[in-house]
Amino acid sequence: MNVELRHLRALAAIGDEGTITGAAAALHISQPALSRTLDQLESRTGTRLVERTTRRLSLTDAGRRLWEHSHRILNQLDEALIEATTAAGPRPLRIGFAWAALGRHTVPLLRTWREDHPGVPVRVHRRDDPEAALRRGELDAAFLRTPPPDDAGLTALALYTERRFARPPLRTPAGRSRR
Repeated sequence: MNVELRHLRALAAIGDEGTITGAAAALHISQPALSRTLDQLESRTGTRLVERTTRRLSLTDAGRRLWEHSHRILNQLDEALIEATTAAGPRPLRIGFAWAALGRHTVPLLRTWREDHPGVPVRVHRRDDPEAALRRGELDAAFLRTPPPDDAGLTALALYTERRFARPPLRTPAGRSRR
């Protein structure tokens, strides 16, 4: 297969933007050029990657898998190029979270990391879906509330458990008191 980086960039943008129009704008190319690039990628891989109708666009299962790999490959390439062209130290460890990271444990954890690994900076990133960001290679580790599915290709380690409570409202929707 003769797949080029432009093919991977096109699929990554299409999956991210959810439309050919949005992806073309993000890549600063025309819609017809992006459609041709997608057609080439599908032809070279021998599989349909994007389902298109007049009303919607969605990635196929194969498209979603390649979309995640594309992000990982493109991120690794960017990191390699930066590392090769700068005299900067090690790349920061990228940690992701969706809500409040580890709550009250976050600051002590970051402080301990900095003390134990002074030469390796850490960057904390808020992501709506840190598990997907891990699979795309945007993060090195993430704090998740639930373990990922077994087929996600990720390793999970339980750090702690937390108690959760639900409290119904004092009044019902009709305005009657629950007491």
